[in-house]
Amino acid sequence: MQQNIQGGINQSSSPTPQFLLASATCLNFNCMLILLPVSRNLISFIRGTNICCRGALRRQLDKNLTFHKIVAYGIAVNAIIHIVAHLVNVERYHISQSKEAGGLRNKLSGIGKTANESYLNPIRNYEVNPTTQILTTIAGVTGVIITVAFILIMTSSTEIIRRSFYEVFWYTHHLFMVFFIGLVIHGMGSRVAQSLEHAQLPCGGDTCIAWSCVAAVYFYWTCRDASAFEWFADLLFLLETQMAEKGKTHFLSYHIFLTGWDESQATHIALHDDEKMDVITGLRQKTFYGRPNWDTEFRQIAENHPSNSIGVFFCGPKALSKILQKRCNLYSSADPRGVQFHYNKESF
Repeated sequence: MQQNIQGGINQSSSPTPQFLLASATCLNFNCMLILLPVSRNLISFIRGTNICCRGALRRQLDKNLTFHKIVAYGIAVNAIIHIVAHLVNVERYHISQSKEAGGLRNKLSGIGKTANESYLNPIRNYEVNPTTQILTTIAGVTGVIITVAFILIMTSSTEIIRRSFYEVFWYTHHLFMVFFIGLVIHGMGSRVAQSLEHAQLPCGGDTCIAWSCVAAVYFYWTCRDASAFEWFADLLFLLETQMAEKGKTHFLSYHIFLTGWDESQATHIALHDDEKMDVITGLRQKTFYGRPNWDTEFRQIAENHPSNSIGVFFCGPKALSKILQKRCNLYSSADPRGVQFHYNKESF
């Protein structure tokens, strides 16, 4: 829930939250590693065990300082990514409080204005300075402290400083205590959105569909061989029965296209065309033969849902993926209040 809500404020098309979380994870891992190669007692203990009694493994312990430096460089790179992502995020949070941000981002940013309600957007007002506003948060203050401490540690670790002013190198390295204390407190400043459950809609039972905003599902499956549908036919039949029992026959609409049929199958299909159940799948909805006309399908769905947001989820070959993505852009209305197709591709 936290990622979904933050994605709404930061515009879900932006990769900034992903960079922010990925760099934070790498920072946590590298900060855990960086002290291990300079722990003399640990190195001595490993030398005395049978784990690396001889050979190449023992020689690797002599490169502990090299490993320490490599990890420090990794922290520096991820810290830069993390800081830049935070700066971009702050700007997006600030813009979300403006009238031009759009309805969804304005509503999400407005959460927390009533008493005893936690907020999602740390920038509470568009007129405030976002930099000073962030510095009033725990994450902002500790972020500045650990960044300054790390810069002092890194700059004093250069070879020139170590050789000419070793005392500077020695004392600034003791800032690692400030760095790690600030790092722990920095993580405590993260915001986790509370999961809310509507008391009048218990999960499960006949009300499970009411949990989502999905109005209808259009399922398209294209395959060459009829045998590929056999394992899935039972599941579709079960869904078909459940929707009929709940009076939601129009909620699920599936379209199965068979592209590899032959003349004998065509004859068999023609003889049983008047039957209520499909001869291939045994379902109420009949199987189509050939490839779907995507222009017709998208146009029909757009006419059925003229002012809705429609998610298109695809798994399959790249060539078809490009076709569907172009159709999503083509049939999406230029008016934000009109129909909008949002393309999503999944790979297995």
